[in-house]
Amino acid sequence: MLHTSPRPWPPTNQPPLFLLSVYFCNGKPRPHDLLRPICEQVTALRNKTNVHIRAVLADAEAHSLVKETVAHSACYGCPKCIMKGIWCPPFKEVSFTNGDTPPVNHSKYQSPLRTHAEFMAGDYNGTHRVAEVTHMFPLQDLNINMIDDVLVGDDRHLLHLGAVITFFETFTDGGYNVTKMDKDNFDIVKLILCKMNFPHERDHGELDKNIPMWPPHTWAYIIDVAGFVALKASLNEADFEIYCCLHWGIAICKRTCNERYLSYARRLLKRFVKTWGERTGCVPYCIHSLLHLVDEVRAKGPLPVNSTDQAEGKLASTTT
Repeated sequence: MLHTSPRPWPPTNQPPLFLLSVYFCNGKPRPHDLLRPICEQVTALRNKTNVHIRAVLADAEAHSLVKETVAHSACYGCPKCIMKGIWCPPFKEVSFTNGDTPPVNHSKYQSPLRTHAEFMAGDYNGTHRVAEVTHMFPLQDLNINMIDDVLVGDDRHLLHLGAVITFFETFTDGGYNVTKMDKDNFDIVKLILCKMNFPHERDHGELDKNIPMWPPHTWAYIIDVAGFVALKASLNEADFEIYCCLHWGIAICKRTCNERYLSYARRLLKRFVKTWGERTGCVPYCIHSLLHLVDEVRAKGPLPVNSTDQAEGKLASTTT
């Protein structure tokens, strides 16, 4: 996607947050142009002190950019597993399902995980956008795992701007194979969400009635609390149960003290993806990626630690 006006691409670290560099261009930068200077600086720092790269956070678009892979909407777009999605003409998008012949020991909605060694060896046909993989990624100079250390579980993009909005729009406005919510129930949803009182640290003043246009931090409060109340009052029992799997699976992944319940969170999110697929007939990227959330939380910490909310909130004032 090219941009008609220059757009900054600022690599940052987090937390605490400070700006490392800004790459200014008219379109997408090449991975080497964007990341090479930072990788060289980090390598120089490592020669002087102890520097550890815990994780790389990026939205889906930037994720494919820095790894030189196909877009997340492509058939082989999942960066975590070898699922080959199926193009769904009625919905004009890829559904991440295995069809009628899933891999051995895997369900219709799951596939074997990718590995760093196979990725760097170029073993994943249909995933890499270039023929030669070796020495292709600036990030590999930092000795990071290109599968495990580049995360999909950023709550801002995967959840607040992804799965949560997708669920809301599908079950209120109608989408996929779901019928549009009737006016009376939708009025209940709007009344509850638009009139809710936020805690003082999350107060956003008066909210626009165009709910899908709300900012990510508002959707964070919806998935935490308000959505549970609003959808309980407006969805049928079966559809509300689908939402509950998403709500409680995410809730467990948000706090360190819930670590012992992560296996239960995995079962909840697997059930959510499965019932979503059966109910709607399509599993988009943001829904499929929930299957990989618990593995990342177990390895890298709870969702708030792996969020770009702080970074993108600061950068909004830096780049305007």
